Amino acid sequence: MRESIGLKMETEALITAAQDQALDTECHKVRILHNTNDPKCRMCKDKDETVAYIVSACSVIAGSLYKTRHNNVAAIHYSICQHYEIKTTDNIWLHKINPVAENNKVKVLWDFEIRTNRQIQARRPDLVVIDKQMKKALIIDVAMPNDAHT
Repeated sequence: MRESIGLKMETEALITAAQDQALDTECHKVRILHNTNDPKCRMCKDKDETVAYIVSACSVIAGSLYKTRHNNVAAIHYSICQHYEIKTTDNIWLHKINPVAENNKVKVLWDFEIRTNRQIQARRPDLVVIDKQMKKALIIDVAMPNDAHT
């Protein structure tokens, strides 16, 4: 007998289909189902619509949904504020990220451009934690990688 992990069968089937890249994408319809002949993305009409393309490369989605997903993963901001006793909400999902949060121990910078004395292209890390007492800074950058960039 199969052990339950608490998911509905439909949810488990959808997750399995996503892992197998067998979702109902335009590319899947062309290559597997043979019921259409245009594999281009429905959003941007630029590249073939595959699971990997939808979750990480579509230019139309990039301006909004990818950043939202990235920021949700960066809930580490909440944990850092809690750790250093910076006032936050009681609920992680209601936590509003301020660009600068600080107390007498630490300053936490979110998506804050770091000024440098020479030109550095990537100077806007996701999080910078400046420990005022130790006089040290921790730079944290969150990435949402994909195993194949299309």
